[in-house]
Amino acid sequence: MSNWWEYVIRTAKTDVQKQMASDTGISETAFSRWKKGQNKPEAPHVITFARAYARPPVEALVAAGILAEADANDVIEVHRGLDDLTDEELVSAIQDRMRGMRDALEAAQKSDAQAAVDEDEEEGLTQAVLDLAAREVKDQDKPI
Repeated sequence: MSNWWEYVIRTAKTDVQKQMASDTGISETAFSRWKKGQNKPEAPHVITFARAYARPPVEALVAAGILAEADANDVIEVHRGLDDLTDEELVSAIQDRMRGMRDALEAAQKSDAQAAVDEDEEEGLTQAVLDLAAREVKDQDKPI
């Protein structure tokens, strides 16, 4: 007997396939095949079964071997489409993006400004070295 079938019997509190089919809307044939181990249940049937008996769908997906228990423990984040957001949520999302873009722009400007300062300092050092070298050449040309 499979883990899935054991879960089905434990959850439905019966092994009468006709009753389970009536409760869930899943065919008696599907229950018969699951009992015999001929077919593995498909996710939509597993979820339908769980909901019919007020059980968490993830629990049933694990029992059916569709999800590993470790996967069921992962935290999930569902991203909604823009059409699903309220006006307030949409405005907030736009403000967050604008803040992020502003912060990135300010960081880039600071970086560019620092690069310009570094470049100016480097040019100043280069000029100082050239001036020093020119003085040394002049000093070598003077008679002793």
